[in-house]
Amino acid sequence: MIVAADHGFMHVERKLNVLKFLEKRDLLEFTEDRETSLIYRLAQPFLNTPLKKPLKKMHELYMSRTGEKLNDEQDNILDAIKADSKVLPSWKPVGREIGLKINTEDMPHGNVGEEEKEEIIERLESELEKLEENGEKVVEDIWRGEELYQGSKHRPEIVFRTHERIVPDTVTSDLKFLNTDSFTHDVDGIFFAKGPDIDQEADEDLEIFDIAPLIYTLLDERAPDDMKGVLPDELVSGRELEFKKSSGREEVSDDYNEDQEEEVKEKLKDLGYM
Repeated sequence: MIVAADHGFMHVERKLNVLKFLEKRDLLEFTEDRETSLIYRLAQPFLNTPLKKPLKKMHELYMSRTGEKLNDEQDNILDAIKADSKVLPSWKPVGREIGLKINTEDMPHGNVGEEEKEEIIERLESELEKLEENGEKVVEDIWRGEELYQGSKHRPEIVFRTHERIVPDTVTSDLKFLNTDSFTHDVDGIFFAKGPDIDQEADEDLEIFDIAPLIYTLLDERAPDDMKGVLPDELVSGRELEFKKSSGREEVSDDYNEDQEEEVKEKLKDLGYM
């Protein structure tokens, strides 16, 4: 039996409001019709206190009776952001990572040229590196998009990971840091294996690509010769991974046409990522 997940879980108590971080640096703007009621603005300082839960229940009761929101939260967070902002979040974060996309001139509403793009990237790297809360650094790792992704012009220019005590979020609050009491994805995945061919005393670090070769071996099947990953020897000592010629999979282009891009966006919206 094998149980595997490409991520773990972690408890979260603090959030970094990425939209406010960008807005304060004049890299992102909200739409002009973004409005927040006086009641919500008065309640906002108490959203980082134990009063958050009763206030949230009162808000839910208000919405159920009136069909209106007191705050400016959008069903799709991108609806609250001006399309020509210089920097946009690449995805709604799940876990400790988020990507930032520079709105370059080759994008539908882009206005950032190549020279300014590099300046913004260097500025973001510097600002994220020194970002602190209560004297402690917030960001653990920063990558440029080309270090993580290949080919696609839609890849983010910057991806960063926060320290364990805090996660990035995309909310329209005026607060840069917010309290929370929730769980989210963690970096390290989950793996359990048990059976007559599994060495229960093995202590081996697995990559996600190693799971498929392991399954092929346990099923006495041959793996395609272009498969990534290696057989974790300590888990199945004495077994070897056999290969067969791959079926000649063709290279798939990273570029989408407009129809395909809209289809992907709709699916992401249905899944709650946009």
